[in-house]
Amino acid sequence: WPSAARIAGAGILLLILGARTFRECLPYHNAASFYQTIIDRNPSAWMAEDNLGDLLMAANRAADALPYYERALRAKDDLPINHYNYGIALARLDRYPEAITQFQAALAEEPRFALAKAALAETYNTVGVQKLSSGDYPAAARLFQGAIHFNPGFAIAWANLGRVLVGAGRTAAAIAPLEEALRLSPNSAETENDLGAVFARLGRPAEAIPHYENALRLRPDFPAARQNLQLARQAAP
Repeated sequence: WPSAARIAGAGILLLILGARTFRECLPYHNAASFYQTIIDRNPSAWMAEDNLGDLLMAANRAADALPYYERALRAKDDLPINHYNYGIALARLDRYPEAITQFQAALAEEPRFALAKAALAETYNTVGVQKLSSGDYPAAARLFQGAIHFNPGFAIAWANLGRVLVGAGRTAAAIAPLEEALRLSPNSAETENDLGAVFARLGRPAEAIPHYENALRLRPDFPAARQNLQLARQAAP
C-alpha cells in the first residue's frame, strides 16, 4: 500500500494538473472563444478568422464578421471561398457594388464556383429591383439579365425582367420572360397577374382572362387580380 505521503503528493499533483487544465480550457468554452484564442495566439491563422466570421454571420452579425473575413482575405486572396464569404457579408450590409466585386473575384479564381454564381445572381436581382423602383429601366434590365446569366433558373429575375420591360413601354417583349418565369415557378400568383396585365395592355383580354383566373386560384385573396379579371371579362368579345 502506498504511504500517506505518496497519496498526499499524488493528490496535490492532480490538483495542480486539474487547475492548469481548467485554466487552459476556459478560453475554449464555446466555438467563438476557441477561434478567438487561436487568433490571439497566432495572428496569421486566417482559417480561424474565416471560421469566426462564419459564426458571427450565423448570428446575424454581419458588421462584426466583416473584419474577420477581410483579414482572412488579405492572408489568402487566392482562395475563392474567402472572396465569397467577404462578399456575402458586404451584401448583408447593403454594400452591393463591393459585394459584386468580391463574387466576381471568386469566379475569376474558380469559374465553376456555384455559390458565387448564385450570390452574384441574387445581388444583381436586388440591385435591379432598386433601379426599377427608381425608374432607371435600362440599368434594371441589364441587372436582371445579369442575374439570369448567372442563374438561368432564377424565376424571380425572369419575372422582374418582364416587369421592367413593361415599365419601359416594351409590353410585347415582356411576354417571353414572364412565360419563362411561370414555367420555372408555376405557382406564382403575382406572375400570372402580371402576364394577364400584359395581354390586357396589348388589347387581348381573352388571353388575359385565364391568367387572372389562375392568379385567383393560387391566391383567392388577390384583389388586384379580381378587379383585373372583371375588367378583362367586360372587354372580351
